[in-house]
Amino acid sequence: HVGGNVTVGGTLTYEDVTNQDVLGLSTFRSGVQFGVAGVGGTIDGVGNAILSGITTVGTGLTFADDIEARFGNSGDLRIYHDGNNSYIKDAGTGYLVTNADQIHINNADNSDNMIKAIGDGAVEAYYNGTKKFETHNTGVKVTGIATISSDAFVGSAITMYASSGIVSATSYYGDGSN
Repeated sequence: HVGGNVTVGGTLTYEDVTNQDVLGLSTFRSGVQFGVAGVGGTIDGVGNAILSGITTVGTGLTFADDIEARFGNSGDLRIYHDGNNSYIKDAGTGYLVTNADQIHINNADNSDNMIKAIGDGAVEAYYNGTKKFETHNTGVKVTGIATISSDAFVGSAITMYASSGIVSATSYYGDGSN
């Protein structure tokens, strides 16, 4: 028992300690638990560990299903997994903004492209890993059949190149006059 202040001029190492009130920088070798009954009670009275400043997690941080990682003063950005699906949810008043020179959305095992967005370049959409739609500096390019379920409006002219096929229209001027 120490009845007054203790000053340590170097490193103080101790084991099997519970109920610590630590101010300043602390290094824990392993097994730190917050707010677990029987292992030291709670931190703020309701089981929340409150960390301020920069907190570094060395090898990973694991959350159970339905536990959200929340960001922002009101927890507006949330990342979580519900046991079946994974979510990135922006519940705030602004936008969910992603900044990158390129954004790729791939399938779960990263073997097929689904969508690519390239800074100052194309946006590409894929089907089963094969590019089917692409924007470029003069418009869009569709690879394969483009099925349009309603009217298609063309600003000036349609040019078709095919060895055979059928062209249907309400008005058609084969002499090029219109």
